[in-house]
Amino acid sequence: MTTPSASSPDFKIFRYTTSAAPIPALQLQLSSTWSYVGSPLNPFSLPQSYHTWTRGTFIPNTGSILDLLLPFLTFLHNFMAESHLTHYCLSIRAQKANHDFDIPRWHVDRRFFDADFPSSVSPNIDDGEKKKKNPFQRGKLEVEMKPSSWKLATALIGPGTRFLVDGQRGRELYSSISTSHKLLRQKKGHYAVGPDHVCTSFRCLGCADMAESVRHELAAAIDDERLETVDVGSGEVVVFRVDGYNACDGEPAMHSEPDMSRGDRVFVHVVPGREEELRRLVEGWGMEFPRDWCVGVLQDLEV
Repeated sequence: MTTPSASSPDFKIFRYTTSAAPIPALQLQLSSTWSYVGSPLNPFSLPQSYHTWTRGTFIPNTGSILDLLLPFLTFLHNFMAESHLTHYCLSIRAQKANHDFDIPRWHVDRRFFDADFPSSVSPNIDDGEKKKKNPFQRGKLEVEMKPSSWKLATALIGPGTRFLVDGQRGRELYSSISTSHKLLRQKKGHYAVGPDHVCTSFRCLGCADMAESVRHELAAAIDDERLETVDVGSGEVVVFRVDGYNACDGEPAMHSEPDMSRGDRVFVHVVPGREEELRRLVEGWGMEFPRDWCVGVLQDLEV
């Protein structure tokens, strides 16, 4: 594995291209997503849904996204081989320029797999802490007796994801601010913080309002404390920790979408795991395994 260009206890950034290649002048027609769950893709025999997605998403004759995707897939598959994992969930998200993240949305990603799986693998990358407390050590991948609890992400076009270097402080701020908002709403008898309230796939209005309030206050607090941030650059990939169900569980990396007001973005994120982990994940969505699909574009119609 190459030497990381930036790191913290809960994330590491690697360069996966040896030189800065010219970026195709790709132009987006619309925002959409292509996803795949299964064994590593053959880049020279991609599923039909991928071609449907590219035709519906990008303006014709402006370049090929595959030229940018191939170097990342090469890195990813080598990375997977080192980690002894054979399957993944990969999504490519194309987003038109927007103002959704002019204010950062500092958050963590929850664990994707159930904790009842016996053993899996996580990247171990050195940060000077004891190995038993931190799975990121020595630039190598080592087996851990826990579900897969990490993720990879890169931006093929546009700005990369922003990470908080001091994730511990970010999680402390999140915990303090969210607890304060929950207590305030509890005093007002708000149903969204009641012990019997369940809000999962789609947030109710109360939960959405509270999340937005926490988002604004957390962004302001991080700015006030001048906490260091780092952006994943062009040709770079970040490997970061996911854990638990919110920022108070475990040691997940605190990150945010970048400011996307200046141009379009094509973003890739990958959740690696073992076959049984990915199979259970997809079957939980009511889908067959393996599976590929696209969202936001019209499917090809047979004539």
